[in-house]
Amino acid sequence: GGAAPYLQFLKTEAMPLVEGRYRVDPTRRVLSGQSFGGLFGAWVALNDPTLFDAYILTSPSLWYAKREMFRAEAEYARTHKELPAKIYFAVGGLERPQYGAEVDMVGDQLAFVEQLRSRNYRGLELYGDVIEGTHHETTYPVGLIHGLQRLFLRQPPRSN
Repeated sequence: GGAAPYLQFLKTEAMPLVEGRYRVDPTRRVLSGQSFGGLFGAWVALNDPTLFDAYILTSPSLWYAKREMFRAEAEYARTHKELPAKIYFAVGGLERPQYGAEVDMVGDQLAFVEQLRSRNYRGLELYGDVIEGTHHETTYPVGLIHGLQRLFLRQPPRSN
C-alpha cells in the first residue's frame, strides 16, 4: 500500500531534515506506529531493520491484504537467519470481535509474534503485550510508554 515510496521519503527527505536541524542521535532512532503505522513499522523491520534502533508498534493492522505481512515474513525467513531489530508489539485486549472489533487484532498479533519467535532470528529482541482494557483508539499511548520502558529501561511495564 505504498510502503516502499514512503520509506524512501523518510530516508532521503524527512530524516536528513530532522537530523540536520535538531540535536538528535541517528543511532537511537525509534519508529513508532499505530494501526497502519504499526503495519508499516513491521514492514520496515523486515526490509531495512537497522534503519531504526527500535520499533514500537501498537495495534498493527496485520489483517491488511489478507494478512500479507505473515507471507512477507515467511519470505524473509527463507533467505535470512538474523533480524537485527528490537521490536515491541502491543494490542488492546478489546480489539476482538466479541468486543465489537471487525477483526481479531489480538489473535493476529499473537500469531505474528509467535511466527517471528519460531524463527529464532539472531539479533531479534522481541516483545508482545496485550494491554487489557484498551481498544484500537486507546492502545497507542499506553503501548508507547510500555514499549519505551521495555526497550530502553529494560524493565517490564507495571501491571494495573
